[in-house]
Amino acid sequence: MLHYLRVAILLAFVFLFAPSVQAATNQGLEPGTYEGITPCADCPGINTVVVLRGDGTYTLTRIYIGRSGTSKESGKWWYDSERGQLTLSPSGSASRERFSVTFLGQLHMLDANGNPLPGRTNSTLSEVGGNSTALASTSWKLTELGGKPITLSKEQQPTLAFEASGDRVSGQGTCNRFNGPYTQNGNALSFGAAAATRMMCLDSKTEDAYFAMLLKVASFARQGELLTFFDKGGSALATFTAEAVSGGTSSSLVSTGWTLMELNGKTFTPVEKHPVTMIFDASGHNVSGSGGCNRYSGTYKQDGNKLTFGNQAVTAMLCGDMTGEAAFLQMLPKVASFKREGESLTLFDKDGTAIAKFAYEQ
Repeated sequence: MLHYLRVAILLAFVFLFAPSVQAATNQGLEPGTYEGITPCADCPGINTVVVLRGDGTYTLTRIYIGRSGTSKESGKWWYDSERGQLTLSPSGSASRERFSVTFLGQLHMLDANGNPLPGRTNSTLSEVGGNSTALASTSWKLTELGGKPITLSKEQQPTLAFEASGDRVSGQGTCNRFNGPYTQNGNALSFGAAAATRMMCLDSKTEDAYFAMLLKVASFARQGELLTFFDKGGSALATFTAEAVSGGTSSSLVSTGWTLMELNGKTFTPVEKHPVTMIFDASGHNVSGSGGCNRYSGTYKQDGNKLTFGNQAVTAMLCGDMTGEAAFLQMLPKVASFKREGESLTLFDKDGTAIAKFAYEQ
């Protein structure tokens, strides 16, 4: 009798739990590769890579940034669609690692009890090949370069702003403005050649070192309000802190992008389908975009509906018809105010005459 009772209990366990494990393995989360920087107690971060296979097995690799050391493990994985939770169960170990899956393409690390890590801790793994938004629409100020702290005035402190588009960056050295392209894939990061103004600086040595450092960047680690760049060997190159977004009146333009529709009272027709754009970055005082041929970047100042643009750094490419670009760039210094209505932005001169109209860029 006892034997039959044991069998009944065993069968009940199989029927109750086996279906959920099978469903967790095959439903709701596709196999793929996920990568990101996770917290480290004694290093800038851990480059963590999880590969989920279709047969329910996985491999997890941890590379410790800034020091030698790599660990690898493998085992079984399953996904609980009701909880939105991924579990990794390593071979030969009773410990398990859990991640929440809050939206397609990202895993968020959980603690041993299945609770989220502290909000300021970067613990997200992004699907390799998916859209990365870890740096887009963020702004930073340089605090350490080559292992040495940066102690400059606010006006001279180098900055870096990643545009909302996800492929352009702008900022300043100790006095010159710059803008250029960047590429991010997971924690891999590289900067392309940037265009910069050519003013004489009091501290050109720091600026030159800052610009040279950007070309050496191969990866990054972001932990809360700290951003660290590394070279291809894993050595730290520079450290930044998050630049606070200006509050109050600047919130109506900050982190918005626009496409030129009218200029000086006439419909604007882009040359060879290259639109003129304007992007106000997350810092609340930097603007950049395309004139239709050349890229530009610089500063702006907003106080209520008052708006003025500072000097703009412009690349020097030659294109077929540049009259529209020239007229656009000549218009910027004339701007004195603006009006934003939904997805429409109008710029006015000091006399209140509309000199440019833009449409919101999705």
